[in-house]
Amino acid sequence: MWPAGAAARWVQRLAAGGIALMRLHVAVPRARAPSFDVRDIATRVGAAMHAGRPIAWTDGHFYGVLSFYGRLPHLPEVLAPAEVAVWRARNPDAGVLMRVQPALVGGDCALYRSAWLCVQGPTAQ
Repeated sequence: MWPAGAAARWVQRLAAGGIALMRLHVAVPRARAPSFDVRDIATRVGAAMHAGRPIAWTDGHFYGVLSFYGRLPHLPEVLAPAEVAVWRARNPDAGVLMRVQPALVGGDCALYRSAWLCVQGPTAQ
């Protein structure tokens, strides 16, 4: 049989570990929340699409990052980074969505995960 003192210390350590784990589960999402909030940029991109401005995505497959908050009428056209200049020449009033690090100077950007989600070109501001 274990002595009562040793069992009590074991239970105290287990409880302290559980409390620390619960604090982490509360603190980490709150600290990371701003890097997942794309509402503002999504609404601007959605408004630009509803106004008839073409929008393209350059970060590989578009997983619908902005679809819900932006109420996008259709998915953006997916482009390879090498195709952006030609596409922008054909569509002068277009916007190009891209994930970059660091943020673009003069671009409409929002922090997204570990990078910046930016729209280069006109959006509905």
